[in-house]
Amino acid sequence: MKTENELSNSRRRFARMIGAGMVGLPLASLLTSLPSRANDAPLLDAGSDAAKALQYMDVSDKEGKDCSNCTLYQGAAGDAAGACPLFQGSTVAASAWCSAWVPKA
Repeated sequence: MKTENELSNSRRRFARMIGAGMVGLPLASLLTSLPSRANDAPLLDAGSDAAKALQYMDVSDKEGKDCSNCTLYQGAAGDAAGACPLFQGSTVAASAWCSAWVPKA
């Protein structure tokens, strides 16, 4: 049987968890409802240093290989452009290609 002190500690721990949940749930909801910043980012400039380093081209000349079917591409199917973790602050054209292209599984 638990002592009064152990019960009191359990109640305090439970109250802290409830309090954290009451703060955490609205915060998580707010964060998931924010619009994607990738949609606001400009299209990558093929002349930039980052683009040149990865041989980025706006329109792929590689048969069946473009950003839309790359594992790194974060745009939705059918989007003209989307985010890529390699080019922070810019979007890449779905029809583009770079040397880091990896086929989607």
